[in-house]
Amino acid sequence: MWVRPEYRGQSVGRILIERAFEFVRQDEAEGEGAKKKKDRIAMLRVRNANASAIGLYEKTGFRRTLIDDAELEEGQSPGQSWMSINLSSK
Repeated sequence: MWVRPEYRGQSVGRILIERAFEFVRQDEAEGEGAKKKKDRIAMLRVRNANASAIGLYEKTGFRRTLIDDAELEEGQSPGQSWMSINLSSK
């Protein structure tokens, strides 16, 4: 996710994340998710130097996920972290 500089600090990122969570909960309540209870895990990758993004993700419930360097995807540098959240428990 990227927010244009002139819109930063106006809760745009938080609102986008919360709307995505609402979409998942609605789908879970109305669709296949209502029939089968499954964990819905959202994952994202963030640069370790991007403290403001990490703070936003943590405030919305994401937690750092440990991934071994051997599991790094092609093109991913060790200067990035994975974060995840189980949306089924939100």
